[in-house]
Amino acid sequence: MAKSNYLSVFLSVFIIWLCLYFYGGDIVSKGDPIVSQLSDHEYNSLLTIRTSNTENSKRVLLRQIYLAELGVRELSNRNDGERVETYLAYTGNKKGDAWCASFVCWVLGKAGVVNPRSAWSPALFLKDRVIWQPKNKRVAPQKGDVFAIWFVDKGRIAHCGFVDEWNDKLVVTVEGNTNEAGSRDGDGVYRKRRLINSIFAVANWVDRKEVLHGL
Repeated sequence: MAKSNYLSVFLSVFIIWLCLYFYGGDIVSKGDPIVSQLSDHEYNSLLTIRTSNTENSKRVLLRQIYLAELGVRELSNRNDGERVETYLAYTGNKKGDAWCASFVCWVLGKAGVVNPRSAWSPALFLKDRVIWQPKNKRVAPQKGDVFAIWFVDKGRIAHCGFVDEWNDKLVVTVEGNTNEAGSRDGDGVYRKRRLINSIFAVANWVDRKEVLHGL
C-alpha cells in the first residue's frame, strides 16, 4: 500500500511538472489555483525531478516557482495572509513586516538557490552578486535575476523582485508586496512592466561566484 501511495504521488507531481515545463507560460501566468497551492512536498519533488544541477535548469525551475505565486494577495492589506506569512517566516519575520525581499528569498530557496534569507532588500545586492547597474552594464540580466529600486527618501534600496524579461527600455518583473501602481507596499504578487532607467541594480544569485567573477 505504501509503495502504491508513493507511486501515485510521484505520478501526480510528474504530471504537474510536465504541464509546467511545456505549458508553464500559459498556465502559471493566469494564477492557476492548483499550481499556486503546491505543497512543500510537491516543490521538493519538482526539485528532485530536475536531476541536472546546471544554472540553466535552476533558472527554469526558479521561473516556474515565481510564476506560480502570481495572484497571491494579502488577507487584509496589512502584510498578512497565509502565503505572505509563509514568505515572512522563511526570513525570520512576522506578520505585518514588509515582504518583497522575503518573497524573493523564499522563491530562491524553493529552487535550491543559496540566498541571504533576509527581509532587508539591500542584503540581496552584495557587491560580488551585482551584475548590472546603469553605469556598469557587465552583462544583460536573465530570467530569475533580482532587480533593485532605490528610494531617495529612504536613501537605500527599498524594493526588489525578479526579472522575467529584459530589453533596452523595459523590464517585465514578478514582484511581491506591490500592486497595480507598482508600490513598494502593495497587497500581493504581480507581474509588472518597469522602465529600465528606474532600475538601480540587478543581482545574480543563480550562478556560482567564480562564474560571475569571470564575466
